[in-house]
Amino acid sequence: MPKLKYWGATADEWFHLDLICGFTEKLLPVVCNPDAKVSPDSSLKSIGKTPSRYNLLRRVVGIPRWTEKKASDSDITTWAKEPDYGICMRTGYGDIALDCDSEDEEVQAQIQALLTKMFGKLPPRRYRNNSNKCLYLLSVEGEYRKRIHRLEGDLGIIEMLADGQQFVAAGTHPSGARIQWDGGLPNDPLEITPEQLEMLWSALAEYLPVAGSTVADAVGKVRDRSVSTPNATDETADYLDANGWTLSAGRNGERHIKCPFADGHSIESDITSTTYFPAGTSGFQLGHYKCQHASCAHRDDGDFNIAVGFGVDDFEDLTAQEEDKPEFTDIDTDMTSHFLERFIYVVKGDQVYDLSRPPYRSIMDMKSFKNLMAPYQFPAVGKGQPTPATRRWLEHPKKLVAEGTGYHPGKGRLIKGLDNWLEVNEFYLPEHQKVTNFAKAESIFLKHMEYLVPNKAQRLFFIARLAWVVQRPERRCPITVLHISVLHGTGRGWVIQLMEAILGHWNCTRAKMDVICKNQYHDYLYHSLLCTVDEVKENIEKRYSVNDQLRDLLTEPRFEVNNKYGKKMTMDIFTSFLFFSNHIDAIFIPEEDRRIAVFGGPDFLQDDNYFKQLYQTLKDPEFIAQVYWYLMGINLDEFDWQRAPETEERCLMIDSSRTDADKVLFDLLADPPVAVMTYQQIVSYIVAELGLDTDINPKRVSGILRSKGLGQTGAIKFNGKTERPWILVKNRKLKSNDEIRTELEVCEKLLTEL
Repeated sequence: MPKLKYWGATADEWFHLDLICGFTEKLLPVVCNPDAKVSPDSSLKSIGKTPSRYNLLRRVVGIPRWTEKKASDSDITTWAKEPDYGICMRTGYGDIALDCDSEDEEVQAQIQALLTKMFGKLPPRRYRNNSNKCLYLLSVEGEYRKRIHRLEGDLGIIEMLADGQQFVAAGTHPSGARIQWDGGLPNDPLEITPEQLEMLWSALAEYLPVAGSTVADAVGKVRDRSVSTPNATDETADYLDANGWTLSAGRNGERHIKCPFADGHSIESDITSTTYFPAGTSGFQLGHYKCQHASCAHRDDGDFNIAVGFGVDDFEDLTAQEEDKPEFTDIDTDMTSHFLERFIYVVKGDQVYDLSRPPYRSIMDMKSFKNLMAPYQFPAVGKGQPTPATRRWLEHPKKLVAEGTGYHPGKGRLIKGLDNWLEVNEFYLPEHQKVTNFAKAESIFLKHMEYLVPNKAQRLFFIARLAWVVQRPERRCPITVLHISVLHGTGRGWVIQLMEAILGHWNCTRAKMDVICKNQYHDYLYHSLLCTVDEVKENIEKRYSVNDQLRDLLTEPRFEVNNKYGKKMTMDIFTSFLFFSNHIDAIFIPEEDRRIAVFGGPDFLQDDNYFKQLYQTLKDPEFIAQVYWYLMGINLDEFDWQRAPETEERCLMIDSSRTDADKVLFDLLADPPVAVMTYQQIVSYIVAELGLDTDINPKRVSGILRSKGLGQTGAIKFNGKTERPWILVKNRKLKSNDEIRTELEVCEKLLTEL
């Protein structure tokens, strides 16, 4: 094997994948030098294929918990200085790699033909000169696990690398060949839809000689889907067949069915788009539904069973039954019956649920339960001691038992599952009396909203957003309202208190913007419907930005929650946010954002008497009830819950988010002097306009270029350096590298004249 001085990635490769592609947090080092020694304390079996680094003794060690590691700018700077470090890229969270681990030329040709047919072009392809094996880089929304198609004989395997996997993107392969990409390093993965990904995976199984397939489950274990189970069925499959849901049956007994949620699909379904796998087939121990459409990605098997009408008698809302029951048997008349009716034993945590209390505070630990009910005892028998009623209840075979507790808006207090287990639902909305008119809601609530949000269109959107939380607590709306009032003391706090009264203070949280943006603890997301931030711009010297991390917190329906005094857990999130600020430059909003709705406030202050009367209404149950039923009556069919409206305040905030360098760059892109420019030429242009002391953020520059939908040319030589110039004129066709160089030379002359 020839000796190489530079086994790892070059500085340009680190720069490109970090700044140009924006993969920073997903990048990791991998030692590529074949002569490097593995530390005797390390469990690494080989080097060059999995994330690794040098320790202080310059021995190779693995990177603990690399699947969770998020690289920082300082990490990248340090790693890029080590010539032996190649670049690993973590997959998942939007980026998928199709690893075609086959040396067979015909297999590779079939894959290329299939990709080209489905997408119109090939995704970015990673390869090396001494092998036919390659990898394709894709971008798709959603969470995915590793999948494998095992090909016949020694033809190899096709892997879909997703959450928890990685691949080497730059450096030297253990065979001695350099890692390369068609046309140079990629700008961006090829963006496809979840439906296209599922169709691609199915097509690979159809057109390639696949002997068997596996897919990792939620904890990373691999399910073997190659076991043949012809004519398999189960109770659910029989129900689907008998009730007209089944369109066709597969060779392993799977039922291709009509999707009960087809109205929400964005594209037309084909016959195999939605499938039910009977228990014991395709690696599923229990029956399982799979719909390839993105709009169904969040649905579980229970959602499908309910939608098709299967097992509705086995999964019932017991709330009405509980509410229809008479009061508990008098404890002094029949202590045993009283305990059996009132208490539920909760297995998880060894707790007791008290049905006489509001759901949000019905749980108590066993010690507290015994102490609370200690006065109640059964008389002694003979010369023995009295028996505590709590003990008699615990030993009683007919006591109600629940597996655990949950927070399930839209469902009843007690939920019976498909296998007859009970779960206690801690979600609870306060009951509001029925009303015969909305006089108070109109004269107080609507009047104050008219003052608080003068623009009618903005006001109607704001009120509809509040109505969403009341009408659809089980479904998270991705739009966050940011209300801007330059004046202090306009009664926004009254709106917060009103919503807390309507939803129940136990369903509402408040948070500081600093806590939210640090993304360390998420107590405000736990068991909440509404979280309010009184002032987005807490620190005048510091402005937060709407980045991917914050956007996930505000919009994702499922999230890993880390409570300060609890453990991390992935759970369904129902929290809507209301942001308030007195500053028009409260937060950095990128131009492409569509989730933050910015509304303006009043231009005058009401007098003290106005607010005194306003806050008095919060003590009036009838007023609270009228606002509740008013919000319940709003028609949300016309409410655009997917895109924030373009308002004057939003435009001002976006404009205020721009630095001087940003403004020069936007002006340049509005009227570019040439069709293409290198990154360095763009920076030189900004410096020429603003001076040498200008603070330029390379990531922000490349981010703005990408947000404008601009791309780069292939790698070319210019002035002795390899460049990938940015195409500043959309749809401009550059016929040759010579034409590109001519444009760059014109740009060089223009820069010398500035």
